Amino acid sequence: MTATTRLLIAGAIGAIAIGALVVVPDWLDRHPTMAPTAPPTVAPPADDATRCASGDADACAAAGAAAIARKDLAAARELLARSCDQGRGAACYQLGELHASGDGGAANPVLAARLFAQGCDGGVIAACYALGVARRDGTAGAIDLVGAAGLFDRACTAELVPACNDLAVALSTGAGTTRDLDRARALFLAACDRGHADACRNAALALDQGPDGARDPVQSMKLLDAACDGGHGRACSDLGERYQRGTGVTIDLARARGYYDHACVLNYGEGCNRRGRMAERGDGLPADRKEATALYLHACDLGAGYGCANLARMQGTVVDNLALYERGCTLGAGGVCVDLGMMYAQGKPVAKDPARALALFVRGCDADDAVGCRNAAIQTFRGQGTAADRDRAHALFTRGCALGDAASCRELK
Repeated sequence: MTATTRLLIAGAIGAIAIGALVVVPDWLDRHPTMAPTAPPTVAPPADDATRCASGDADACAAAGAAAIARKDLAAARELLARSCDQGRGAACYQLGELHASGDGGAANPVLAARLFAQGCDGGVIAACYALGVARRDGTAGAIDLVGAAGLFDRACTAELVPACNDLAVALSTGAGTTRDLDRARALFLAACDRGHADACRNAALALDQGPDGARDPVQSMKLLDAACDGGHGRACSDLGERYQRGTGVTIDLARARGYYDHACVLNYGEGCNRRGRMAERGDGLPADRKEATALYLHACDLGAGYGCANLARMQGTVVDNLALYERGCTLGAGGVCVDLGMMYAQGKPVAKDPARALALFVRGCDADDAVGCRNAAIQTFRGQGTAADRDRAHALFTRGCALGDAASCRELK
């Protein structure tokens, strides 16, 4: 290459470097598609609420579930209703739960049951179970034990464990179905194996009461332990009572206290009450009235009627603490109702009031206190606090006898 050629090349490069005019090759002009372009505009997808407003039932169900998650329950009702109206069974079931509980608006158990029925018809097994509970408890009208048992059976067949437990309860008592203790025990045990604490306790009680030599106290204790470990406070309290009394086991007051304490922590009020009785009496440890009073107070706050009565007794006179005794009766402590009834019947330490006494005896009887049934029968027979009624008195004596009161049984002879 000559010196002149090298200079020409160098000059060309220098011109490019300093921005001199350079002819662009024409092949760039012939390929315009290779130039960068902006991406196409894509509309964002509509959210569930927007699609619901356009009539999408599934979107309404999803939006309703999201509203429940963020605790906007009034909005959830509206959204789920739109989905349910278009035949979405799951939405009907969720909406039924909101109407049953009163979340997001007024409680409406009748509407809740109708929604559960729609959900059940739509194949939602949880809705079938909820409808069964409503029919068993009569929350939406007359009690229908036959219908309830059928729904529990359907849900249990679909392996809904709580339904299997409730079906077993029906089978063990013959409530709405033919009594079948063997099937009931099998269902309780199967539900217990799947972690249902209620079923574990029920299985334990079934083994305690098994006919024809089927009782198994050792297995019963294991099942109660499983229920207690599963968070069933009443099962823990049952274990405490067994160790306190030596029922099927050697008396062990330390273990009894431990189980009562566990029951109390699990907010089972009667466990707190029984632990309070141990503290008051000094069972296995020095008596501690302060601890007992605190436990009775907690028991009462948790709805244990006998805890309220024991708290009243610790705090002073009956008259000064009458409201606590009344609360104990209202909470379903039949023995407290009967004790109050005796006070009004005898006029000590309150003014005598036969009608009030009779009402309290009847409440005690309704809570399965046999003495309450007997006392109510006596007053009814004699016409004390009410018009004399021999038929009614006979029915009350019959009830007392069925509950194990020998005196009531003698009155029937």
